[in-house]
Amino acid sequence: MIYKTILTMNGKDYEGKGDTLFDALSNIPLTYLEIKNKGVIKVIKKEGKKIKTAEKLFVLRLLRMIFANKLRRHAWAKNLDYLLMEAAHNEK
Repeated sequence: MIYKTILTMNGKDYEGKGDTLFDALSNIPLTYLEIKNKGVIKVIKKEGKKIKTAEKLFVLRLLRMIFANKLRRHAWAKNLDYLLMEAAHNEK
């Protein structure tokens, strides 16, 4: 499994990749102080030939919390993984 996250904020895309969703979120090249506006995180999960996608809008405060705190990032990685599973279930 390979995860890819794309944060779209202020018309720019910031991308991170990793073996886990937490790693992919952590590899987005932004710090807490560089988050200036709300943004959309798009998650892409690749399993062999299957590709699952999901996206979620985050307000400024929550987006900053995700990038400031590893514990919250881990919790949101789990929540986004559940969102991916739900999106895949709804496609059937």
